[in-house]
Amino acid sequence: MIHGVAMFLCCYGKDTEEASFVTSFPVSFLIDNFEEVVQVDAQPVSLTVRQPEPPCATFTVVIPTKGFSTLGVQIDLIEKHPPMVTKIEEGAIQNFNKVHSNSMIQPFDVLMAVDGVQSWESIENKINDRDHVPDQLCVTLKRPRRVQVVLEKAGSMGLTLAFTEVSVGVLVRDLHSYGLIAEWNGKHTSDAVNIGDRILELNGTPYAGSQLAQLLEKKISTSCTSSICLTVLKYSPADDLMLDSLMRGSLV
Repeated sequence: MIHGVAMFLCCYGKDTEEASFVTSFPVSFLIDNFEEVVQVDAQPVSLTVRQPEPPCATFTVVIPTKGFSTLGVQIDLIEKHPPMVTKIEEGAIQNFNKVHSNSMIQPFDVLMAVDGVQSWESIENKINDRDHVPDQLCVTLKRPRRVQVVLEKAGSMGLTLAFTEVSVGVLVRDLHSYGLIAEWNGKHTSDAVNIGDRILELNGTPYAGSQLAQLLEKKISTSCTSSICLTVLKYSPADDLMLDSLMRGSLV
């Protein structure tokens, strides 16, 4: 018997510290018994992404959930930003991916809405509602584009970052009008770094959140004799207009 569409996740706590770098703690939710899971993967960490690199877009899929007790997806949740898929496990989504190879849900996709619900608290309540178990879920996701940001000199990045000890990279929490990223954005408007983007790698190596933040602070703030390359997962703000249209239309 299905008790609910189980959730899957590594999601991160709501309490954060106000600082240049913001940290929180991981939690995992299960439908039948809620339990806390602390991920202690060795650093640096990496995720396997299917090749070739998927196109970036905002897209909606309908996932059949009847007969499954779990969605089978782990997510990375930082503050109130939309959660990012980190791993697909056995469950309804894995089964969907096997059947729909052209519209698969993949690591680094960001969960934007479920059945028209956008806030994470509302999505969580909807998925874990045992009294109203759905036969399918309409899920809207945003897929990123990878951008290589090359910084040629030392100095302030002009960013506020949010992360956890085990988050996948660091999330851009705020942008300033000064600093190396502001200079990059002025020269590379189509590849500009925005709030909500993720810095995933430093010089081609992926790191968990706290370690990456420490490395960035050390490397960027000191004199450098060579360029520094950041791999950024860019989630286009333009796609949000499409999402708003979807929310006002068929998903409402």
